[in-house]
Amino acid sequence: MLDKSLSEDMAMGILGTSIGLEVVAFSNVAQTLVASHMRMGVVVSEERDRLFNIDTVEPILGEAAAGKILQSNGMLLKVLYALENACKKPYVRPQGGTD
Repeated sequence: MLDKSLSEDMAMGILGTSIGLEVVAFSNVAQTLVASHMRMGVVVSEERDRLFNIDTVEPILGEAAAGKILQSNGMLLKVLYALENACKKPYVRPQGGTD
């Protein structure tokens, strides 16, 4: 079961793909999500200050996480609040934006 202290990174990994959010390349969140296999790193900049990333190859990971959330009492609301907070930060944007 998911921990009660849900981070914004986790919320992005769980629902970001489903609702079409992108994690910008210069954020630490990009590194965290790639390291936890929730996004795939495709290019590291020459200066190593940007990690360009895309959604995971297997959407089934997001579906499995969503299924787990729906089984947990009150977890969906926690995920949505964490995702809302993440969307207010400069490292999240709708897919298709530019760096």
